[in-house]
Amino acid sequence: MSKRAPNLTTYVLPAAQSPLALVIRRGPSKWWHFMLWDRDTGVVTPGSWFHGIVHPWRCDLSPRGDWAIMLAYRATNTPPAWTALFQPPYITAQVFWPLEHAKVGGGFFDGRLPVLWLNFAMQDSEAEVRARHPWEFGFHEGEDPTWYGGTIERLERDGWKAIKAPAGATTSPRWRKASARRNGELIAEFHGDVSELADPSKFFEPGLVTYSFQSSASGSTPLILDGVTWAGFNSRGEVCIARGSHLALLRFPAEGSPSEVPVMDLAGLVPRTAPSSPIVSPAAALKDQ
Repeated sequence: MSKRAPNLTTYVLPAAQSPLALVIRRGPSKWWHFMLWDRDTGVVTPGSWFHGIVHPWRCDLSPRGDWAIMLAYRATNTPPAWTALFQPPYITAQVFWPLEHAKVGGGFFDGRLPVLWLNFAMQDSEAEVRARHPWEFGFHEGEDPTWYGGTIERLERDGWKAIKAPAGATTSPRWRKASARRNGELIAEFHGDVSELADPSKFFEPGLVTYSFQSSASGSTPLILDGVTWAGFNSRGEVCIARGSHLALLRFPAEGSPSEVPVMDLAGLVPRTAPSSPIVSPAAALKDQ
């Protein structure tokens, strides 16, 4: 009997001002693998493995791609949840904030100012934390469940613009992102239950969004990118995608069909630590396993 392939989900968090992207792959089971993808060179640098629960849309990558923040949870740990500031792709915490639960936590990097917005009230003294990283902090006080780590703000920071629906229309939310080379734009359309947008992070959840590419050529029609769960651009105007366990580039010629250039297949990656290993403390869990 053949062994069934593990169920994998790939999340991609791009840097707003560099070609780097943080790739977070879930699978098998509760294993998460962190990688750094240079979308210009195609180099993918593997990093840490983590066993537990990661909240990808409460994670973020700094505009230059040199810092990242994550929210993680493991019920058997004390404390069970934490937010960590780290230098990807290794999730060793440079700053570590323990949390009692994962209803709050994580954050996002402002694209205009050197500010990291946190979805909780910081416990450490400001001077102590500032000594360990270059970021100022903004805080979201309380436990408002409608604030999800700046999801909409992050989309706008990364160059996505909301497409206004015609008056009276009931169409699903749609966003567009133009290529820096002006050769076209990506369109992302949400296909889940619109009521789920009480949690804006659901907008870019893999499987709930259809991506298409609209060429800037006169008279062109949008091309649906079948099976793509994330799409963005590199500096050359090529479309970078995640499809299943694959990272790839799409090149759109002036005429004819697009060509796909494979970057990496993530399906064959396995944790370097056996799942049966004992659970360790949060601080140790954040070290490269």
